[in-house]
Amino acid sequence: KDLQAKLIVSPPLKEIPEFRIKGKTLELSFMDTLLPGTTYNFQFGDAIVDNTEGNPLDSNIFVFSTGSEIDSLWVSGKIKKAYDLSPEKKIIVMVYNEFSDSLPYLSRPLYFTKTNDEGLFKIQYMRSGKYKIFTLKDGNGNYFFDMPGELIGFLDTPVVAGDSTDLVMYLFQEDVSKQFLKRGYAEHFGKLIFVFTKPTEKAKAIPLNR
Repeated sequence: KDLQAKLIVSPPLKEIPEFRIKGKTLELSFMDTLLPGTTYNFQFGDAIVDNTEGNPLDSNIFVFSTGSEIDSLWVSGKIKKAYDLSPEKKIIVMVYNEFSDSLPYLSRPLYFTKTNDEGLFKIQYMRSGKYKIFTLKDGNGNYFFDMPGELIGFLDTPVVAGDSTDLVMYLFQEDVSKQFLKRGYAEHFGKLIFVFTKPTEKAKAIPLNR
């Protein structure tokens, strides 16, 4: 039931798995190569329901590891909007095992989840260690901070899996008074995308190699 929109996979996959129903069995086929020694967490939300009344499956999380054990640590907390302190629902919370402030511009998170209706989150099945944590109101669903108007928040200090609970982060609008190129990439052969901090009417691309 609307699985592609509701399925959350952490660590994220570049391609959503293909799925099909065979009787009472849901089969997932992976398009990506899975990372070695990694615990994967599939959250189905209310996408799996019974045939008669449409009641969601209670146990809606599927966890497995490509290594010899399943990681079991977590971080948890709450996301609020900075300007009025209201809780934010369905906001992405992203965790990285690097510590640069530019990570949301450049790479997908190692772990992530979304907040519930009260703005609460819990990222589970994490490996032991220290992490950098961000929260993002993602405008295009690609796990990058790359669109004007997207809200972002972060903690200055690293979080420790298993010891970091009751965290509070605040979403805010970044100052976009300066114009610069945030990101450029090839979406597919023949199509280049350039993301600026502000709208521009005078952008021009000059190929250096014909």
